[in-house]
Amino acid sequence: SLFTGMVQALKKSPRVLKKDVTPPALPPAAKLPEVTAVVLLPGSIILQCSAKGALTAIHSKTQKVVSTAEVPGFISCASVASSGAAWVGVGRSIYTVTFDGESTLSVALVGTENVHDQKVMMICPSDYRGQMWSATSAGQIIVWDGAEVRCRRAIADTTIHTLCDVEIAGRPMMVVGCDDSIQLWESITCSLSSTLAIPARGEVTSIVEVSPDVIWTAARHKGKSSLYAWDFAHIY
Repeated sequence: SLFTGMVQALKKSPRVLKKDVTPPALPPAAKLPEVTAVVLLPGSIILQCSAKGALTAIHSKTQKVVSTAEVPGFISCASVASSGAAWVGVGRSIYTVTFDGESTLSVALVGTENVHDQKVMMICPSDYRGQMWSATSAGQIIVWDGAEVRCRRAIADTTIHTLCDVEIAGRPMMVVGCDDSIQLWESITCSLSSTLAIPARGEVTSIVEVSPDVIWTAARHKGKSSLYAWDFAHIY
């Protein structure tokens, strides 16, 4: 049979396998810095922010490092303003990082040092007049017009987990993800519009605008995650 013939052929010319072969030693892996944020700057420049304050500008097409810089502290978050500059949270302070289009990263302090009362954990751009919103987990929010503080707000008895710029009923708003709820803030007046509880307990850790008046939020509680869709066209 065909099977018997294959077995006999294998017996006549068995394959020899090498045993106890030690693979060649690999070179030690380069120790890469812990990256806490990556943002895209104008000119196809990827800005890589390491936890210990190192900034690396990499051209997205050539993958070559074109510039490096440092900020004086640990980086917790980063985002890009409408001006094209990156805003980087460093401890209780914020710095802007710009690329000149050639080979230089420039770093500048926004406002004053330690402008927040605790570590800056979130920075989010707003479509309203180029505002920037920054926040701590403990509940302090600062709204910026350029490098000037426009207003300070505090959210008591909750933890802020995320910020998201949205449009609801034609009005620019910032949605704040908190414990067990989301808060809608008016970008024009920097005032709290409403607080909406999520159907089940959880930390609202992610928010995305699907379309005007519609957002999705993700919440986690005791190892479980929940996803909620909100249609504000029926609320406002």
